[in-house]
Amino acid sequence: MSGFAVVCNLDGRPVDSLICQRMISAIAHRGPDGVGYHTRGPVALGFALLATAPDDLRRSQPLQDDLSGLVLVFDGRVDNRDEIRAALGRTSRTDTDAELVLHAFQRWGEDSPGRLVGDFSYVVWNPNKRTLFCARDQLGVRPLVYYTDGTVFLCASELHQLFQHPSVPRRPNLGMIAEELSTKFASREDTLYRDISRLAPGHWLVVSPLGVRKKRYWALDLSRQVRCRTDRDYADEFFSTFREAVRCRLYSHGPVAAELSGGIDSSCVVGMCQHLFREGTASADGFETISLVFPGLPADETRWFRQVVDFWNLKSNEVLPQPDPAWFANCAKLYLDLPDSPNGSPDLCSTVAHQKGFRVVLTGTGGDEWWGHPVVPPGRFRRAVHRLRAQPNVRGVRSVWRDFIGMARRARRSDARAMPWIPDAFVSSSGLSRRLARLGRNRVFADSLRTLCLEMKDRSSARCGVETRHPFHDRRLVEFAAALPPEQSQRCGLNKFLVRQAMKGLVPEPILQRSTKAEFSHTVAQVYECEDIAAVFRSMHIAALGWIDQGCLAAMFDEFLHQWHHGQKDCLPDAWPLVMAFGIELWYRAAFPNGYRG
Repeated sequence: MSGFAVVCNLDGRPVDSLICQRMISAIAHRGPDGVGYHTRGPVALGFALLATAPDDLRRSQPLQDDLSGLVLVFDGRVDNRDEIRAALGRTSRTDTDAELVLHAFQRWGEDSPGRLVGDFSYVVWNPNKRTLFCARDQLGVRPLVYYTDGTVFLCASELHQLFQHPSVPRRPNLGMIAEELSTKFASREDTLYRDISRLAPGHWLVVSPLGVRKKRYWALDLSRQVRCRTDRDYADEFFSTFREAVRCRLYSHGPVAAELSGGIDSSCVVGMCQHLFREGTASADGFETISLVFPGLPADETRWFRQVVDFWNLKSNEVLPQPDPAWFANCAKLYLDLPDSPNGSPDLCSTVAHQKGFRVVLTGTGGDEWWGHPVVPPGRFRRAVHRLRAQPNVRGVRSVWRDFIGMARRARRSDARAMPWIPDAFVSSSGLSRRLARLGRNRVFADSLRTLCLEMKDRSSARCGVETRHPFHDRRLVEFAAALPPEQSQRCGLNKFLVRQAMKGLVPEPILQRSTKAEFSHTVAQVYECEDIAAVFRSMHIAALGWIDQGCLAAMFDEFLHQWHHGQKDCLPDAWPLVMAFGIELWYRAAFPNGYRG
């Protein structure tokens, strides 16, 4: 991923260009192909380039339009280029994605991000109106964080960049801290700092001397319904939409790799890549897969992903994670934010991709979120009841019933009183119960958790000089998933029914019939049994602040390792509360080395 930084003095004072330069230097890993700056009057924009598309090196950023004076920094990819060109009346096919976005803004203004399909975050400076327009893609694949105090506005690709400005304070956001400790995520805008925000997916904001104005420009249309005559028709529609989602993400000036776990989602991405290579739509030159192996652990999917490798005769890279307990503290110091989680850090797939010269890696991320469970919004529950009646056997009825029971249980688990490791006083002072009440109003599953995971994936991939692309997070595919009848998502005791049907012949049949998933709590235990980490759990600074109950958490940690050492095969207890508490502790030590006195 590329990256950017913007500094704007809202009172009109000339900007200090060195601040913007320091903000870009903080993300030097995002700019192996060069950096650029635009500084004039009260604004400075900086850009760090990771070239992944064929035309990335033809036009430098920041990009300025000589006639209007507009200046753009753009991190991302436009997937509906032909559609945008046609709507703009542009006959040239040499426009870069950044140029198309700038022309789109000139034509449609605040409506322009809604016309774009792809992964993006960008900022446009209008010197005539002295306004900044900031936008983030519909699914939140590319991050954008910002700070303002009324006299200065800053925004960037990574949170720690903002601290290069001397006016940005470090004050903990108790509400977000409590959310993360609870392992339930309601906010898509808050960060761990009270004064720093994330631009939510599908939103734009306008900054002017009058203040900040935000608007949601895109949301799933949950009233839309897709109706096909037969299962085959549904499968064909999925296939064509998924094919386009993968095809767009193969657009690269170099070879592409794919993460392959052996689950249905990543196997489908690899299978569709091979279909496109076979029909000549994309080049197969250099294509390889990258897979993590966890010998002896429930997370190990070697026997599954090797079936895909053999099926297509692929060049495969198998990576054995080597736990590095010191990494997590270093990660927190580097980002001044929550460190990566133990089951994915450091990002070994991206590390291997970088070592082998890949800049683009496809993933199966998003398959579970959008296809693992049917979207049953208010007003469509009657259809879900009909789904119960349509099940061909008792097994199918039980599967649907478990979905409803699971929804009810998830709602009950939003109650903060069910989290004994968080003291009652902190639940009250942080407003956690009020925050978790939002979970019941979320219209699309784990909306906020999905956003956080995408942001952390962007951060870790960028650190390795790699751009990860997620076909299942294609806007068109997501809109199709949300409009389907529930029985196309789950049937006969299996989820992802439509995906399984559509991908027959491109994915080995045993994987299409697979009903299990990898379980990663054991990979956490493998890292946490280190004595240095145990010492952190037994003496936490955040316990002295009253954010967690030290005794309760230490007991949870001891039981966690006890189960691990005694060969517990199923999911280990309390893995993710421990992960979040450990992460918050390391973040606090990195962000407030001398402690915090608010």
